[in-house]
Amino acid sequence: MTIDAIDSAPRLTVELVPRMCWFSNVRDRVSRTDWDRMRSQVYEHAGSRCEVCGGRGSKHPVECHEVWEYAERTAVQRLVRMIALCPACHEVKHMGLAGIKGRGEIAAAHLAEVNGWTPQVTARYIDQAFAMWEERSARTWSLDVSALAAYGIDPRVIAEANGTSAEDRSQRAAVATTEVRSCEVRVIPQSELDSYIDHLMYEL
Repeated sequence: MTIDAIDSAPRLTVELVPRMCWFSNVRDRVSRTDWDRMRSQVYEHAGSRCEVCGGRGSKHPVECHEVWEYAERTAVQRLVRMIALCPACHEVKHMGLAGIKGRGEIAAAHLAEVNGWTPQVTARYIDQAFAMWEERSARTWSLDVSALAAYGIDPRVIAEANGTSAEDRSQRAAVATTEVRSCEVRVIPQSELDSYIDHLMYEL
């Protein structure tokens, strides 16, 4: 059974970024000023509510999430748009990170609640999402962030990002992944580990 067979249009989905695409997200490609402006624009458009469940977080209402699509034939990772998500839905999107932080069960429970799934269906869906991630992680992907033009990003910045070779992205991900793994095995405070992984792996 495929993911599509579980539910043709689930409200909330897991979106695992292939390993070789790690550490090259939108926040790494634009200036801090542009990033803050973009996410403020996204939050305002959504009314500072989650675009999936309509909820809001307790510490901060919403976070900015990058929606990507993967062209399997051409091996291109393409930015579709940015959306506002509550922290709980955002955690589901990054289910792998949730597992690293010991919050996998919490994220799975939220996925099941939003989609109205049983624990069994939820577990099967997550397994299939990780299987797809493994397949995609075995490849190298070119980058297409042309969608940033809609957010007023300088065309030169977009062109530079789009011109990054798949091999360069893979090398960067390999180096950064080694840094994360070395961090994980050191005896350090959990709060420090959380902060380090959050900074490297996804945008807030």
